[in-house]
Amino acid sequence: MVFRKGYIMGKYALLFAVAAGFAAPVFARLETVNLFSDFMVLQHGMQIPVWGTGEQGAKIRVEFAGQVKETVADGSWRWKVVLDPLEISTDGMEMEISDDLGGRIVYRDILVGDVWLCSGQSNMEMNFNWGVCDGDKTIAEAAEYPLIRHVKMANETSIDEERFVVSTHWNTRWRRVCDDMGNVTACGYYFARSVFEKTGIPIGILEAAWSGCKIEPFISYYGYTTVPELAPQLEKLSELSPQCEKGRAAMEWLCTQLEQWTADSRRRFAAGDYNVLRNPQLWDYSSVDGATAQYNRMIAPVAAFPVKGAIWYQGCSNGGEGDSYVWKMRALVNGWRHAWGYDFPFYYAQIAALEEPGEEPGRGGGFAPVREAQRKALAVIGNCGMASTIDAGDRYDIHPKSKKLIGERLALWALNRDYGFSDIVVSGPLFKSLEIEGDKAIVSFDYADCGLVAAEKKVPMDNEPPVETPGEALKGFAIAGEDRVWHWANAEIDGDKVVVSSGQVAKPVAVRYAYDKNPLFRANLYNKALLPASPFKSDDW
Repeated sequence: MVFRKGYIMGKYALLFAVAAGFAAPVFARLETVNLFSDFMVLQHGMQIPVWGTGEQGAKIRVEFAGQVKETVADGSWRWKVVLDPLEISTDGMEMEISDDLGGRIVYRDILVGDVWLCSGQSNMEMNFNWGVCDGDKTIAEAAEYPLIRHVKMANETSIDEERFVVSTHWNTRWRRVCDDMGNVTACGYYFARSVFEKTGIPIGILEAAWSGCKIEPFISYYGYTTVPELAPQLEKLSELSPQCEKGRAAMEWLCTQLEQWTADSRRRFAAGDYNVLRNPQLWDYSSVDGATAQYNRMIAPVAAFPVKGAIWYQGCSNGGEGDSYVWKMRALVNGWRHAWGYDFPFYYAQIAALEEPGEEPGRGGGFAPVREAQRKALAVIGNCGMASTIDAGDRYDIHPKSKKLIGERLALWALNRDYGFSDIVVSGPLFKSLEIEGDKAIVSFDYADCGLVAAEKKVPMDNEPPVETPGEALKGFAIAGEDRVWHWANAEIDGDKVVVSSGQVAKPVAVRYAYDKNPLFRANLYNKALLPASPFKSDDW
C-alpha cells in the first residue's frame, strides 16, 4: 500500500512538496509506511515499531504473533505501535492492521529472523543482471532458499532527515529472493545465504545502495558532528542543512527571495514582459559532495526498523583519498548507530585492484590510498570488520564479478562475531607492528595465529578459492631506509611473522606490502585459512 503524506507541513516542507507535486490528502485512510508488506522479515529479539497513517482519532489495532497492540491516530494523521520482542520463526505469519472505521490491512508470509542493512555504491548494488560470476547457477539454486527475503530502497535524496516517511516512490516490496533474483544485490545475497546455511535463521536483506555514490551523502549530519577531523566539511554543511541555525536562516532567506521573485515575475507577465529573471538558488550540495542527501532519504526513514547489523561496499568514488576516508567512515558508522540507538556490527569490503600493475616498489597510486584508509579504519570504529578483496580484482573493471567470494568473506565476520562460530577465521593477515633487527624488518600480523602461507588465486574474477603454493617466495613486499627510497624486498615467513630485507637497504625503517593500484599476482601472502593479507604500509609518508 502506498504511504500518503497526511500530516501538516511547515513552510519549508510545503515549499518542496509543491515543487515535487505532492498534495495533502483530504482524509487519511488506514495505511502503513511501505516498508511493511507481504514477505517481510522482522528482527528477532528486539521491539518492533509498526507505524503509518490513519484518520485523526481513529483507533488502530495491530495483531501479530499472538500480540495485540492498540493506539489512536494523532492530529497529524500518524500512528505507531511497538511489538514486544519476537522469537525466530521460519513459518510465515500474518499481520493484521485495522481501525474502527472499517479499514483493514493484512500482510502475509512474514518471517522473524535477522535483518541486515546492505549499503554502498555499485559494488553493493550490483545484482544478478550484471553478469555476476556463477550467477545463472545461483539463480537456479535460489528456490532452495525461500527464507531469504529482500527489499530495496529507491534511489532518492532529501535536504533534511525523513524520520517518519519511507519513500512513496518505491516500486518494490519485500520479496522472496528466489522470486526476484535479477534485482537483488549479489554481494548482500551471498552474505545472507552464507549466514543462513550455517544458522537456519531467516535473513532479510534491506538494500540501500546507489551506484557511483560517494560516502559523504550516506553520512548523517549528526555523524559529521562526532568527528573533529571533519570540522571543515561540517562548517560548509551547516550553511545548508536545516538541522542548524545557519541552514534555517538560509532557508528563510530563500523563501523571502522566492516570494519577491514570484511577485516580480507576475508584474512582468502583466506588462507583457516574459523575460523572467532566474529564480533564486540556495542549495549547492556539490560544495559538500552531496553530504547527507542519501542518508536523509534512504537511511533515516528505516532507522526505526531494527536490524542485526550492516555491511558496506563503497570507496571507488572516493578512490583518490587517504586518511580523510578513515574519518568519513567513522562519521558514517557513528551516525547510523546513533540513528538506530545501538552499536550494531558493521562489516565492509576493501576495494579491489584496478588498472595496469605498477612496476615501481611501494609506489601506491590508484586506489592504494583508500585501501589503506579502509584498513586503518578498523582501529577507529568499534565492532567492525573488513574483508580484503585484493585477489579478486580486474585491471579493467572495478566491479569484481566474484561477488560470492566477497559476500562469503564478509559473512565470516558475522558468523564468528554474531552467531557464535568462534572457530571461524574472520580475516586474512592484518598489519600489526614492525620491529627492526639489524638489516631486517620483522612484520607482525593479526589473524596469523593459524599460520602464514604463500598462496594464489589463479583467476581473480571467479569464485574459486585461492590455493597454497608451497615453496614459492613471497611477493609484493617493498622496504626503505631513512632516505625513503623503496626497493623490492626479500620476504620470508617465520611462524606468524614475515622477515623482510634487501641488500640495498642496510638500515630499514619502513615496509610496504601490495601498496599499488593493482598488485594482482604480486601479492601472495595469506593465512592458512586462505584469506589474503590486506595491503598495508608501516610508514606515514
